[in-house]
Amino acid sequence: MQEPNAKSTQNPLVLTFDVGTQSARALLVDKNGDIIGETKKAYERPYYSLHPGWAEQDPNYYWGVICEVSKKLKSEFEDVWSDIIAVTSTCIRATTVCFDKEGKPVRDAILWLDKRKAENMPPLSKKSALAFKLAGLTVAVNTLRSQMAGNWLIMNEPETWNKTHKFALLSTFFNVMFSGVMKDSVANMIGVLPYDTKNRKWLDKKNILRGVYLMEDEKLIELVNPGEIIGKITKQAAQITGIPEGVPYIVTGSDKMCETFGLSCDDESCAAISLGTLATVQVPTKRYFSLKSILPPYNSLTGDYLSEIQIFRGYWLISWFKKEFAAKEVEDAKILGCSAEELLNKRLREIPAGCHGLILQPTFTPDPITPARKRFRYRIVGYPYAHSFISCHY
Repeated sequence: MQEPNAKSTQNPLVLTFDVGTQSARALLVDKNGDIIGETKKAYERPYYSLHPGWAEQDPNYYWGVICEVSKKLKSEFEDVWSDIIAVTSTCIRATTVCFDKEGKPVRDAILWLDKRKAENMPPLSKKSALAFKLAGLTVAVNTLRSQMAGNWLIMNEPETWNKTHKFALLSTFFNVMFSGVMKDSVANMIGVLPYDTKNRKWLDKKNILRGVYLMEDEKLIELVNPGEIIGKITKQAAQITGIPEGVPYIVTGSDKMCETFGLSCDDESCAAISLGTLATVQVPTKRYFSLKSILPPYNSLTGDYLSEIQIFRGYWLISWFKKEFAAKEVEDAKILGCSAEELLNKRLREIPAGCHGLILQPTFTPDPITPARKRFRYRIVGYPYAHSFISCHY
């Protein structure tokens, strides 16, 4: 990791931004890793859907929230704001952005939640098709190909694709907005782009998996290692965020990778549990192996790999439950001066294990390896309390 040029300060601080699916926050962290200041804002609309299953958002909407939380944090910690020696950010994975030659979005971002599928895809080469067939992966590969946002854009929005100079991730967009540099960390890369996780580079054209992606290599950006300083806060970014101009900007990795690293989970003896919109369990390992067929592990911030199990819309289930079933608890929590989650936890402890016969199978969406899996199913035998729903154990 590159070291920023430390300014003459007794308490150097790092300003970091965490852009999630439902909210964004800004944090000031000191040299001991302690958070000395934090501010957060929930999105008014996390995404919009032009069609069922679609999920899109204007990248500039996220940037506007970043600017807002940054200025708010500055107003609350103006006395130490000049102690910032570096800026960094982390954000949601697998959210793609089309960039023009000036680094501006050509269209709104396609979120990781998006479930559109490309149809009438051109066939794989005979050699690739035979190899996948012999490996029993024909269905998995065809499912993967149909789910790639880039493939969908090429098939359905050719005019947009022709205007696209680079096809990258939301993290890349933030890198551009902060520093003016269109590069990204290998720890941000994910399978929506033709990335070789094992070798930490773009897939070679000779790699059999390259045929999953229709996009041209020239639309790929330059990759760097996490921890690198790729530029400095630009004058324009400084004006709208309140961050001092010229502060080094460091690339890190995606939100899940940063969570695992922040939990000091760095070998196979430790598992990191993340209760975000996508609930995950990650285990760091030096070994490269796939938990599910051709789906690779992720790159970590330290150069190792991260094996991961996912539950789609994991913590969003709580948000959904609060909205649909816990209106009373939400109002009661306001009166008591606590969060609705705290009150719901208290209610859960009042309910015997077993959920009065309610069983929840948290397979809310299929994946490329099990594309026919049902979204979810449950059985109710007596259901006296609505909040019994979330007391069941996965």
